[in-house]
Amino acid sequence: MTREDANQVWKFVQRWQDTIGTIVCHCEQGMSRSPAIAIGLCRGLGDDPSELEAEYSPNMFVNQLILDAVTG
Repeated sequence: MTREDANQVWKFVQRWQDTIGTIVCHCEQGMSRSPAIAIGLCRGLGDDPSELEAEYSPNMFVNQLILDAVTG
């Protein structure tokens, strides 16, 4: 995951957020990278990620990249 990857994910979500109801984030194992992205997207979209944070151990590097993309 790179900074550019994170920016592309956020731009994609922003582009489609008004026309979709659900965003599915998944990586190979779905244990740390995808939860990190989901948590960042929740924050960026104004949702509460506390359930995700309680259930998963997000990859902190990926989480920071997504948060940086979301906050610009």
